[in-house]
Amino acid sequence: MNYPSTPQSNPSPREMNNPSPRRQESSGSPSTNRKPKAPSASTSSSRKIGEKIQVEEKDKKIKIKPVNDEKAQTQVDQEEKPKRRDTEPWSMQNALRGVAGVGPNIGGGTIPSGIEQNKRHDSYSSQPQYPTTTFYNQSDSFNYIKSPVPSAPPYAPPLPPKPIVDEPEPITTSPPSSNGPPLPPKIKDEPEFENEKSPLDNHIKDQLVPKLPPKIGLDEQEESHSLPASMTEGGMPLRYLYLPDSLQQDFLRIAHVNTSKNIETCGILCGTLKNNILRVTTMIIPRQSGTPDSCTTENEEELFDYQDSHELLTFGWIHTHPSQSCFLSSLDLHTHCSYQIMLPEAVAIVCSPKHDPSYGIFRLTDPPGLPLITNCRAEGAFHPHPDEPIYTDTHNDTGHVRIKDYTYEIVDLRG
Repeated sequence: MNYPSTPQSNPSPREMNNPSPRRQESSGSPSTNRKPKAPSASTSSSRKIGEKIQVEEKDKKIKIKPVNDEKAQTQVDQEEKPKRRDTEPWSMQNALRGVAGVGPNIGGGTIPSGIEQNKRHDSYSSQPQYPTTTFYNQSDSFNYIKSPVPSAPPYAPPLPPKPIVDEPEPITTSPPSSNGPPLPPKIKDEPEFENEKSPLDNHIKDQLVPKLPPKIGLDEQEESHSLPASMTEGGMPLRYLYLPDSLQQDFLRIAHVNTSKNIETCGILCGTLKNNILRVTTMIIPRQSGTPDSCTTENEEELFDYQDSHELLTFGWIHTHPSQSCFLSSLDLHTHCSYQIMLPEAVAIVCSPKHDPSYGIFRLTDPPGLPLITNCRAEGAFHPHPDEPIYTDTHNDTGHVRIKDYTYEIVDLRG
Protein backbone atom coordinates (compact mmCIF):
# COMPACT_ATOMS: atom_id res chain seq x y z
CA MET A 1 0.00 0.00 0.00
CA ASN A 2 1.32 3.43 -0.99
CA TYR A 3 0.84 6.35 1.32
CA PRO A 4 1.10 9.99 0.31
CA SER A 5 4.36 11.66 1.19
CA THR A 6 2.62 14.73 2.61
CA PRO A 7 -0.35 14.70 4.85
CA GLN A 8 -3.62 15.85 3.40
CA SER A 9 -6.04 17.69 5.66
CA ASN A 10 -9.76 18.05 5.24
CA PRO A 11 -10.94 21.17 3.44
CA SER A 12 -12.12 23.94 5.67
CA PRO A 13 -15.37 25.81 5.10
CA ARG A 14 -13.39 28.68 3.64
CA GLU A 15 -11.84 26.43 1.10
CA MET A 16 -15.19 24.91 0.36
CA ASN A 17 -16.77 28.32 -0.26
CA ASN A 18 -13.75 29.78 -2.05
CA PRO A 19 -11.93 27.17 -4.06
CA SER A 20 -8.23 27.81 -4.51
CA PRO A 21 -6.79 29.02 -7.81
CA ARG A 22 -5.03 25.64 -8.22
CA ARG A 23 -8.39 23.85 -8.40
CA GLN A 24 -9.67 26.40 -10.79
CA GLU A 25 -6.63 25.91 -12.96
CA SER A 26 -7.07 22.18 -12.91
CA SER A 27 -10.70 22.52 -13.94
CA GLY A 28 -9.63 24.52 -16.93
CA SER A 29 -11.18 27.88 -15.87
CA PRO A 30 -10.12 30.86 -18.00
CA SER A 31 -9.62 33.15 -15.02
CA THR A 32 -6.19 31.95 -14.07
CA ASN A 33 -4.50 35.37 -14.12
CA ARG A 34 -7.34 37.12 -12.44
CA LYS A 35 -6.72 38.68 -9.03
CA PRO A 36 -8.76 37.28 -6.13
CA LYS A 37 -11.64 39.20 -4.95
CA ALA A 38 -11.72 40.78 -1.51
CA PRO A 39 -13.76 38.81 0.95
CA SER A 40 -17.11 40.22 1.77
CA ALA A 41 -18.75 40.51 5.20
CA SER A 42 -21.00 37.56 4.58
CA THR A 43 -18.02 35.46 3.67
CA SER A 44 -16.14 36.22 6.94
CA SER A 45 -19.17 35.49 9.05
CA SER A 46 -19.72 32.17 7.35
CA ARG A 47 -16.05 31.39 7.89
CA LYS A 48 -16.34 31.88 11.64
CA ILE A 49 -19.43 29.74 11.81
CA GLY A 50 -17.67 26.93 9.94
CA GLU A 51 -14.65 27.04 12.31
CA LYS A 52 -16.90 26.92 15.38
CA ILE A 53 -18.75 23.91 13.99
CA GLN A 54 -15.44 22.16 13.32
CA VAL A 55 -14.17 22.80 16.89
CA GLU A 56 -17.38 21.41 18.38
CA GLU A 57 -17.00 18.27 16.28
CA LYS A 58 -13.45 17.84 17.51
CA ASP A 59 -14.57 18.28 21.13
CA LYS A 60 -17.22 15.63 20.69
CA LYS A 61 -14.63 13.21 19.43
CA ILE A 62 -12.00 13.87 22.22
CA LYS A 63 -14.21 14.63 25.21
CA ILE A 64 -14.82 11.60 27.51
CA LYS A 65 -17.70 11.61 29.88
CA PRO A 66 -16.45 11.33 33.50
CA VAL A 67 -17.23 7.99 35.11
CA ASN A 68 -18.96 8.36 38.45
CA ASP A 69 -20.55 4.98 38.62
CA GLU A 70 -18.69 2.58 40.89
CA LYS A 71 -19.48 -0.43 38.71
CA ALA A 72 -18.13 1.26 35.61
CA GLN A 73 -14.93 2.22 37.48
CA THR A 74 -14.47 -1.36 38.62
CA GLN A 75 -14.80 -2.56 35.02
CA VAL A 76 -12.15 -0.09 33.92
CA ASP A 77 -9.78 -1.30 36.64
CA GLN A 78 -10.32 -4.90 35.61
CA GLU A 79 -9.49 -4.06 32.00
CA GLU A 80 -6.29 -2.27 33.02
CA LYS A 81 -5.25 -4.90 35.57
CA PRO A 82 -3.87 -7.46 33.02
CA LYS A 83 -1.83 -4.71 31.36
CA ARG A 84 -0.22 -3.77 34.68
CA ARG A 85 0.54 -7.39 35.48
CA ASP A 86 2.50 -7.76 32.27
CA THR A 87 4.63 -4.66 32.89
CA GLU A 88 5.04 -4.57 36.71
CA PRO A 89 7.24 -7.02 38.72
CA TRP A 90 5.36 -9.41 41.02
CA SER A 91 5.21 -8.58 44.72
CA MET A 92 2.93 -9.29 47.64
CA GLN A 93 1.92 -5.61 47.73
CA ASN A 94 0.80 -5.72 44.08
CA ALA A 95 -0.95 -9.09 44.48
CA LEU A 96 -2.99 -7.84 47.45
CA ARG A 97 -3.78 -4.46 45.90
CA GLY A 98 -7.39 -3.50 46.48
CA VAL A 99 -7.82 -5.78 49.52
CA ALA A 100 -9.08 -4.11 52.66
CA GLY A 101 -6.26 -3.17 55.03
CA VAL A 102 -3.43 -3.54 52.41
CA GLY A 103 -1.64 -0.92 50.36
CA PRO A 104 -2.90 2.62 49.79
CA ASN A 105 -6.60 1.58 50.04
CA ILE A 106 -6.51 1.65 53.86
CA GLY A 107 -9.08 3.31 56.03
CA GLY A 108 -12.10 2.85 53.75
CA GLY A 109 -13.22 5.12 50.94
CA THR A 110 -13.71 4.62 47.23
CA ILE A 111 -11.41 2.46 45.16
CA PRO A 112 -9.11 4.61 42.95
CA SER A 113 -9.01 4.18 39.21
CA GLY A 114 -6.28 2.28 37.36
CA ILE A 115 -4.30 5.42 36.50
CA GLU A 116 -4.45 6.65 40.09
CA GLN A 117 -3.44 3.22 41.38
CA ASN A 118 -0.36 3.23 39.12
CA LYS A 119 0.64 6.64 40.48
CA ARG A 120 0.13 5.55 44.06
CA HIS A 121 1.97 2.29 43.42
CA ASP A 122 5.02 4.25 42.28
CA SER A 123 4.95 6.33 45.47
CA TYR A 124 4.37 3.34 47.82
CA SER A 125 6.71 0.83 46.18
CA SER A 126 9.80 2.32 47.87
CA GLN A 127 8.65 1.50 51.43
CA PRO A 128 6.19 -1.01 52.93
CA GLN A 129 2.81 0.24 54.11
CA TYR A 130 1.10 -0.99 57.25
CA PRO A 131 -2.52 -0.59 58.29
CA THR A 132 -3.34 2.24 60.63
CA THR A 133 -4.96 1.76 64.02
CA THR A 134 -8.38 2.81 62.64
CA PHE A 135 -9.75 1.32 59.40
CA TYR A 136 -12.92 -0.17 58.00
CA ASN A 137 -12.84 -3.79 56.99
CA GLN A 138 -14.84 -4.13 53.77
CA SER A 139 -15.30 -7.88 54.28
CA ASP A 140 -17.43 -7.80 57.41
CA SER A 141 -18.72 -4.18 57.74
CA PHE A 142 -17.32 -3.89 61.24
CA ASN A 143 -15.56 -0.77 62.36
CA TYR A 144 -12.34 -1.57 64.23
CA ILE A 145 -11.73 1.57 66.22
CA LYS A 146 -9.30 1.59 69.11
CA SER A 147 -11.07 2.41 72.32
CA PRO A 148 -9.81 5.58 73.96
CA VAL A 149 -7.55 5.14 76.99
CA PRO A 150 -9.11 6.65 80.08
CA SER A 151 -7.12 9.63 81.11
CA ALA A 152 -6.13 10.46 84.64
CA PRO A 153 -8.29 12.86 86.60
CA PRO A 154 -7.23 16.47 86.24
CA TYR A 155 -6.37 16.65 89.91
CA ALA A 156 -5.68 14.19 92.70
CA PRO A 157 -8.36 13.82 95.37
CA PRO A 158 -7.42 15.25 98.74
CA LEU A 159 -6.13 12.90 101.42
CA PRO A 160 -8.46 12.07 104.28
CA PRO A 161 -7.69 13.85 107.53
CA LYS A 162 -5.54 12.04 110.03
CA PRO A 163 -7.32 10.68 113.06
CA ILE A 164 -6.70 12.55 116.24
CA VAL A 165 -4.95 10.41 118.84
CA ASP A 166 -4.91 11.38 122.42
CA GLU A 167 -1.37 11.78 123.61
CA PRO A 168 -0.55 9.77 126.75
CA GLU A 169 0.13 11.73 129.80
CA PRO A 170 3.77 11.76 130.83
CA ILE A 171 4.59 9.45 133.72
CA THR A 172 6.17 11.25 136.58
CA THR A 173 8.25 9.31 139.06
CA SER A 174 8.32 10.55 142.56
CA PRO A 175 11.20 9.77 144.87
CA PRO A 176 10.52 6.86 147.22
CA SER A 177 9.10 7.98 150.45
CA SER A 178 10.50 6.92 153.73
CA ASN A 179 7.14 5.31 154.59
CA GLY A 180 7.20 2.95 151.55
CA PRO A 181 7.52 -0.87 151.74
CA PRO A 182 10.97 -2.32 152.41
CA LEU A 183 13.16 -3.54 149.55
CA PRO A 184 13.40 -7.32 148.91
CA PRO A 185 16.58 -9.08 150.03
CA LYS A 186 19.42 -9.50 147.52
CA ILE A 187 19.96 -12.86 145.87
CA LYS A 188 22.96 -14.69 147.24
CA ASP A 189 25.88 -15.60 145.03
CA GLU A 190 26.02 -19.06 143.45
CA PRO A 191 28.97 -20.40 145.49
CA GLU A 192 27.34 -19.46 148.78
CA PHE A 193 24.05 -20.97 147.57
CA GLU A 194 25.75 -24.24 146.67
CA ASN A 195 27.42 -24.49 150.03
CA GLU A 196 24.05 -24.26 151.75
CA LYS A 197 22.77 -27.30 149.87
CA SER A 198 22.58 -30.57 151.65
CA PRO A 199 25.05 -33.39 150.92
CA LEU A 200 22.22 -35.34 149.28
CA ASP A 201 21.69 -32.58 146.70
CA ASN A 202 25.38 -32.52 145.86
CA HIS A 203 25.38 -36.31 145.41
CA ILE A 204 22.45 -36.10 142.99
CA LYS A 205 24.15 -33.33 141.06
CA ASP A 206 27.32 -35.42 140.65
CA GLN A 207 25.28 -38.25 139.18
CA LEU A 208 23.34 -36.10 136.70
CA VAL A 209 26.07 -33.76 135.47
CA PRO A 210 28.75 -35.57 133.39
CA LYS A 211 32.37 -35.03 134.24
CA LEU A 212 34.66 -33.14 131.89
CA PRO A 213 37.11 -35.24 129.87
CA PRO A 214 40.75 -35.09 130.89
CA LYS A 215 42.95 -32.55 129.22
CA ILE A 216 45.18 -33.78 126.43
CA GLY A 217 48.86 -33.45 127.15
CA LEU A 218 51.32 -31.93 124.76
CA ASP A 219 52.92 -35.32 124.07
CA GLU A 220 49.57 -36.90 123.21
CA GLN A 221 48.56 -34.31 120.63
CA GLU A 222 48.40 -35.44 117.03
CA GLU A 223 51.42 -34.71 114.93
CA SER A 224 51.69 -34.19 111.22
CA HIS A 225 54.66 -33.92 108.89
CA SER A 226 54.57 -32.35 105.48
CA LEU A 227 58.14 -33.39 104.61
CA PRO A 228 59.27 -37.04 104.30
CA ALA A 229 61.18 -38.61 107.17
CA SER A 230 63.90 -40.09 104.99
CA MET A 231 64.78 -41.19 101.47
CA THR A 232 65.70 -44.54 100.04
CA GLU A 233 68.96 -45.13 98.21
CA GLY A 234 67.06 -44.61 94.98
CA GLY A 235 65.57 -41.27 96.13
CA MET A 236 62.05 -42.45 97.02
CA PRO A 237 60.59 -40.65 100.10
CA LEU A 238 59.72 -42.63 103.23
CA ARG A 239 57.04 -41.67 105.76
CA TYR A 240 57.51 -41.58 109.51
CA LEU A 241 57.03 -44.84 111.42
CA TYR A 242 56.34 -44.56 115.16
CA LEU A 243 57.21 -47.44 117.53
CA PRO A 244 56.36 -47.57 121.25
CA ASP A 245 59.45 -47.40 123.46
CA SER A 246 58.38 -50.45 125.52
CA LEU A 247 58.03 -52.74 122.49
CA GLN A 248 61.38 -54.57 122.97
CA GLN A 249 60.91 -55.27 126.68
CA ASP A 250 57.33 -56.47 126.24
CA PHE A 251 58.26 -58.85 123.42
CA LEU A 252 61.24 -60.33 125.29
CA ARG A 253 58.99 -60.97 128.27
CA ILE A 254 56.45 -62.82 126.06
CA ALA A 255 59.23 -64.83 124.33
CA HIS A 256 61.11 -65.63 127.54
CA VAL A 257 59.85 -69.24 127.69
CA ASN A 258 60.94 -70.02 124.13
CA THR A 259 64.19 -68.10 124.55
CA SER A 260 65.09 -70.21 127.55
CA LYS A 261 64.53 -73.32 125.32
CA ASN A 262 66.63 -71.82 122.51
CA ILE A 263 63.56 -71.47 120.25
CA GLU A 264 62.80 -68.39 118.16
CA THR A 265 59.59 -66.40 118.69
CA CYS A 266 57.98 -64.00 116.21
CA GLY A 267 55.25 -61.34 116.24
CA ILE A 268 53.43 -59.09 113.71
CA LEU A 269 53.54 -55.26 113.97
CA CYS A 270 50.18 -53.65 113.05
CA GLY A 271 48.87 -50.12 113.23
CA THR A 272 47.11 -47.22 111.53
CA LEU A 273 47.94 -44.42 109.11
CA LYS A 274 46.93 -40.91 110.19
CA ASN A 275 48.23 -37.48 109.14
CA ASN A 276 50.75 -39.26 106.86
CA ILE A 277 52.30 -41.00 109.88
CA LEU A 278 52.49 -44.78 110.39
CA ARG A 279 51.90 -45.67 114.04
CA VAL A 280 52.26 -49.19 115.49
CA THR A 281 49.25 -49.63 117.78
CA THR A 282 49.06 -53.45 118.10
CA MET A 283 51.54 -56.33 118.36
CA ILE A 284 49.95 -59.69 117.47
CA ILE A 285 51.57 -63.00 118.53
CA PRO A 286 50.22 -65.60 116.06
CA ARG A 287 50.17 -69.37 116.38
CA GLN A 288 53.66 -70.60 115.42
CA SER A 289 56.32 -73.27 115.59
CA GLY A 290 60.03 -72.49 116.04
CA THR A 291 63.54 -73.83 116.00
CA PRO A 292 66.84 -72.34 117.24
CA ASP A 293 67.32 -70.53 113.88
CA SER A 294 63.80 -70.25 112.35
CA CYS A 295 60.16 -69.53 113.16
CA THR A 296 57.06 -70.41 111.08
CA THR A 297 53.54 -68.97 111.58
CA GLU A 298 50.50 -71.25 111.61
CA ASN A 299 46.75 -70.73 111.06
CA GLU A 300 47.35 -67.40 109.29
CA GLU A 301 43.61 -67.05 108.49
CA GLU A 302 42.98 -66.23 112.15
CA LEU A 303 45.61 -63.49 111.97
CA PHE A 304 44.12 -61.97 108.81
CA ASP A 305 40.58 -62.02 110.22
CA TYR A 306 41.67 -60.14 113.31
CA GLN A 307 43.45 -57.48 111.25
CA ASP A 308 40.47 -57.02 108.95
CA SER A 309 37.95 -56.76 111.79
CA HIS A 310 40.05 -54.09 113.55
CA GLU A 311 41.16 -52.29 110.37
CA LEU A 312 44.86 -52.77 111.06
CA LEU A 313 47.69 -52.39 108.56
CA THR A 314 50.86 -54.52 108.57
CA PHE A 315 54.01 -52.46 109.22
CA GLY A 316 56.58 -55.27 109.70
CA TRP A 317 57.56 -58.11 112.03
CA ILE A 318 59.69 -58.83 115.08
CA HIS A 319 61.54 -62.02 116.10
CA THR A 320 64.25 -63.25 118.48
CA HIS A 321 67.72 -64.75 118.05
CA PRO A 322 68.06 -66.83 121.22
CA SER A 323 71.69 -67.77 120.68
CA GLN A 324 72.87 -65.66 117.72
CA SER A 325 73.85 -62.02 117.35
CA CYS A 326 71.65 -59.19 116.06
CA PHE A 327 71.63 -59.42 112.24
CA LEU A 328 69.43 -60.56 109.32
CA SER A 329 70.16 -64.08 108.04
CA SER A 330 69.48 -65.16 104.45
CA LEU A 331 66.16 -66.63 105.61
CA ASP A 332 65.31 -63.34 107.35
CA LEU A 333 66.15 -61.37 104.18
CA HIS A 334 63.73 -63.42 102.04
CA THR A 335 61.03 -63.24 104.75
CA HIS A 336 61.30 -59.44 105.05
CA CYS A 337 61.37 -58.94 101.27
CA SER A 338 57.65 -59.84 101.05
CA TYR A 339 56.81 -57.18 103.72
CA GLN A 340 58.85 -54.39 102.11
CA ILE A 341 57.46 -55.04 98.65
CA MET A 342 53.98 -54.37 100.08
CA LEU A 343 55.07 -51.30 102.13
CA PRO A 344 58.40 -49.47 101.57
CA GLU A 345 58.45 -48.31 105.24
CA ALA A 346 58.11 -51.91 106.63
CA VAL A 347 60.79 -52.91 109.14
CA ALA A 348 62.28 -56.12 110.57
CA ILE A 349 63.16 -56.01 114.30
CA VAL A 350 65.67 -58.48 115.75
CA CYS A 351 66.02 -59.07 119.52
CA SER A 352 69.21 -60.82 120.64
CA PRO A 353 69.20 -60.83 124.46
CA LYS A 354 72.58 -62.65 124.82
CA HIS A 355 74.59 -60.28 122.61
CA ASP A 356 75.37 -56.60 122.33
CA PRO A 357 73.75 -54.85 120.59
CA SER A 358 70.62 -56.69 121.61
CA TYR A 359 68.14 -54.78 119.49
CA GLY A 360 68.08 -53.82 115.81
CA ILE A 361 65.54 -52.27 113.38
CA PHE A 362 66.39 -52.99 109.74
CA ARG A 363 65.12 -52.57 106.15
CA LEU A 364 66.43 -53.69 102.76
CA THR A 365 68.36 -51.14 100.74
CA ASP A 366 66.64 -50.01 97.54
CA PRO A 367 68.81 -50.52 95.54
CA PRO A 368 70.66 -52.86 95.70
CA GLY A 369 69.20 -55.01 98.49
CA LEU A 370 65.49 -55.21 97.53
CA PRO A 371 65.96 -56.02 93.80
CA LEU A 372 68.78 -58.48 94.63
CA ILE A 373 66.71 -60.52 97.09
CA THR A 374 63.62 -60.32 94.87
CA ASN A 375 65.54 -61.86 91.93
CA CYS A 376 67.41 -64.40 94.06
CA ARG A 377 66.67 -67.99 92.92
CA ALA A 378 69.09 -69.87 95.19
CA GLU A 379 67.77 -73.05 96.79
CA GLY A 380 67.85 -73.85 100.52
CA ALA A 381 66.86 -71.80 103.54
CA PHE A 382 70.38 -70.56 104.20
CA HIS A 383 72.57 -69.60 101.27
CA PRO A 384 75.14 -66.87 100.68
CA HIS A 385 74.51 -63.57 98.90
CA PRO A 386 76.87 -61.11 97.20
CA ASP A 387 79.00 -59.01 99.49
CA GLU A 388 76.96 -55.82 99.09
CA PRO A 389 75.01 -53.53 101.49
CA ILE A 390 71.78 -55.55 101.29
CA TYR A 391 70.12 -54.09 104.44
CA THR A 392 70.58 -51.06 106.70
CA ASP A 393 69.66 -49.76 110.14
CA THR A 394 66.65 -47.41 110.35
CA HIS A 395 66.23 -46.26 113.97
CA ASN A 396 69.04 -43.72 113.96
CA ASP A 397 68.68 -40.04 113.22
CA THR A 398 68.99 -40.61 109.46
CA GLY A 399 66.24 -43.28 109.26
CA HIS A 400 62.48 -42.97 109.12
CA VAL A 401 61.70 -44.79 112.43
CA ARG A 402 60.99 -42.80 115.58
CA ILE A 403 60.67 -44.23 119.12
CA LYS A 404 57.77 -42.62 121.00
CA ASP A 405 56.34 -42.96 124.48
CA TYR A 406 52.74 -44.07 124.05
CA THR A 407 50.55 -47.04 124.92
CA TYR A 408 49.74 -49.85 122.52
CA GLU A 409 47.93 -53.22 122.60
CA ILE A 410 49.33 -56.78 122.69
CA VAL A 411 47.20 -59.61 121.26
CA ASP A 412 48.39 -63.23 121.79
CA LEU A 413 46.52 -65.65 119.50
CA ARG A 414 48.33 -68.74 120.81
CA GLY A 415 45.64 -69.24 123.47
